[in-house]
Amino acid sequence: MPHTADPCPGAEDYLAFARDRAPAALDRALRACADRAYTQARHTLGNGADADDAVQEAFLQLVRTAPQYDGTVPFGAWLGRLVRIACLRVLRSDRRRRRREEAV
Repeated sequence: MPHTADPCPGAEDYLAFARDRAPAALDRALRACADRAYTQARHTLGNGADADDAVQEAFLQLVRTAPQYDGTVPFGAWLGRLVRIACLRVLRSDRRRRRREEAV
């Protein structure tokens, strides 16, 4: 059963996109949750450029994983998990880059 009372903005629109693949619903969902995703990424990563990269990656994952989303998990938790994973990827990438630079 979908979480219709999900407090995360964009939940209803994302569910509509997941169900019907309606581009307008996806656009509304991404616009509605962009600030929340950016705030989480900025808090985790500490800078705006990396946060932008992480949010972009998380939004791409939202599109890719939409067919698996059925609303049984709150949209805010779904989005938060994807942002967290994207932030970890950014951190790992930065760590690898720094190691390469130090080795030179």
